[in-house]
Amino acid sequence: MIDSSRLVTFFLLCSRGVCDVFTAALREHHFANAVRHFDDVAQITAKLERMRDSSQVVVLIDGADEDALDALRALKASDFNHVPVVLVGGKDQARAAYDAGANAVLAREVWEGDIARVTRAVGSFWIRLVKRPPVYR
Repeated sequence: MIDSSRLVTFFLLCSRGVCDVFTAALREHHFANAVRHFDDVAQITAKLERMRDSSQVVVLIDGADEDALDALRALKASDFNHVPVVLVGGKDQARAAYDAGANAVLAREVWEGDIARVTRAVGSFWIRLVKRPPVYR
């Protein structure tokens, strides 16, 4: 049995099509407590402000979006810079993404090759393996 208290909550900043694929994989395999789609960083930070504890949140940004790096910078410049941000993109984006504050960059080829396995690995890494401080508001 999966311990639901140890599942990640994914906040997605991506096009509807990409978010729909990711959400379907998460729900099908029970890898997340919640999956929420957002249109911009302001919506994400507003939601984080309303949460009592954001220590199990991971933000996923689609690197194909032309504003992805700006969104990443804005999130990392906010009061929520402790929230892990994973950018899904090409290897040519890795340097710029890390410079902008990404905690991880997933190669799009790996992502699209086995979305279920990659999704499980991302959730497991950030929730089960990485020791993150509790963040209470």
